Amino acid sequence: MANGSRFSTPNAQFVVGSTGAVAAGYKLYFYVSGTSTPLNTYSDAALTVPNSNPVVLDSNGNAGSIFLQPANYKVVFTDPTSVQVWVEDPVSGTVQFNITTSPNISVAPTGNPSLATLTSLNVQAAAASTSQREFLVCIGLTSNLGSGTAFDKVALYAGAVGSAGTANLWAINTVATANSTSGNYVLQGYECDINNLNVDAPLGANFQAFGISITGAGSQKSTSALLLSGPSAPNFHHGILAANFAVSDTLILDQCNETTVMNIEGIHTYGLDFSQGATVTPIRLGQGQFIKALNAAGNADATVIGASTTQLQIGDATNFTNIELFNSGWPGTDNAISWGKTGNRFTAIWAVNGTIQTSDITTKTDIAPLRSMLSFIKGLPLIEYKQIVGGHENVTTNEEQLVQATQELTTTKDIIEIVDGVPTLRTISETKTVPIYDDVQVLDSSGAPVVRHIPTRPATYNDYGELATPEIPAFDLPLTHRMPRMAKSVVPVTKQAPRAGKRIHIGSDAQSIADGLSAISEPGESLAGYVLGEDGLKHYRPDQILWALTKAFQEYVDKTDARIAALEAK
Repeated sequence: MANGSRFSTPNAQFVVGSTGAVAAGYKLYFYVSGTSTPLNTYSDAALTVPNSNPVVLDSNGNAGSIFLQPANYKVVFTDPTSVQVWVEDPVSGTVQFNITTSPNISVAPTGNPSLATLTSLNVQAAAASTSQREFLVCIGLTSNLGSGTAFDKVALYAGAVGSAGTANLWAINTVATANSTSGNYVLQGYECDINNLNVDAPLGANFQAFGISITGAGSQKSTSALLLSGPSAPNFHHGILAANFAVSDTLILDQCNETTVMNIEGIHTYGLDFSQGATVTPIRLGQGQFIKALNAAGNADATVIGASTTQLQIGDATNFTNIELFNSGWPGTDNAISWGKTGNRFTAIWAVNGTIQTSDITTKTDIAPLRSMLSFIKGLPLIEYKQIVGGHENVTTNEEQLVQATQELTTTKDIIEIVDGVPTLRTISETKTVPIYDDVQVLDSSGAPVVRHIPTRPATYNDYGELATPEIPAFDLPLTHRMPRMAKSVVPVTKQAPRAGKRIHIGSDAQSIADGLSAISEPGESLAGYVLGEDGLKHYRPDQILWALTKAFQEYVDKTDARIAALEAK
């Protein structure tokens, strides 16, 4: 007869699910699946010594050794008076494992043979087929029971609990090794296939499908959801690789409220490199968002580029005093935009040569000799003056503001330094000022706290009636939202303030220029010698006044030449 599969070990203790009490005197009845026909079990793996049917548990709730035939059973568990407690149908008599002893088998693990290891179960083998796929261990689960988010079904569960005195702890540890000169193939430490034949599952849909789901619970935060590490030399070409059109919408989607989405602390040639792809818009800012840099003092953010509904901001008023350009530039559309505006003027424009203005005859229309400008120039008042606002200067004052509270956080990390040509491990401490966040209770529209009701999770038992996980009573979990902790603080604030003009300027005023040009204009004409700003201020155009001055000079020369000729003719 073939060896049977174990149903119960001598030390397996059955308990009463409702109370947890030892099931002394309780009974196990074994039948052919789906019937009331008794089916023998045995006390030995060779299936030669039958057990009584029912098997009566002793005073410690032990059933002794129970081995099943290679058949499907119906198992009925009753109290000492034969009142049914539970029934399982079918219970398979195929090979099962129930390992309850401490690890005591010494093995040399595949992929890590030099690491002396103790184990409770050792399964190692070599490939045997050149034409067929092979699985060393195959675990399959088909589920059509449960209620969506409740009563989870798990094909493979591995749990590890760390208690006082533990060493480093892993729930699952996989090793894949490519031996030297082993050829060309794909080596994968872990492969997760997600075969969605149901419906499309965008984020927020009722049906969701995830390749790897990293979740957690506990009163404290864990260090990281994902860790890539290795020896002192790089171990991977890429940290995360998405290939073969695997992703359709977003490679990384962040919906958290963390302080920083991506913190790059290493030494790199490029932080982000889009040069090898065909990304149309490598970086897209929303309205009112900015790209910032740490200021020179290292204690505040300085705007590099910002975007609003109508304008692009380059730099800010307090941190960047210069913008350097190393190449030529030009407007995107010819003769369509201006540089500066009334109320937002440059103090001065420095140039080796003056401005170059297009004056090609083919670009002009309504060409006529310039009218007399002598009366305009003669009547133009020349003045000296000081500017009411001669410029702006940075003024720093202490102001009380509502700012995010911070705290000093000291961390340690290991670095490798080359000392006398030898890589040396050194531990350093770093103290950073980090913002403080609070988990704040979420309220509904009426002001009442929002809670999530977590239903009771019933106790579970293994195939031998042993308690696997205790019952977890129902409880309410408050819904919280992470928010920055704000506090009043006196902080230095630097602003630009106007200063009075000091130097004496010479020139004229735009009002007089406008009046003088109006006096020599025909009705409906507008001579381009001045500009009316959006705020009502008048400005004059030196390039236009230059030609008026030239015309007046020509007129004066003509009159002078005529007088000289008249005198010479006498």
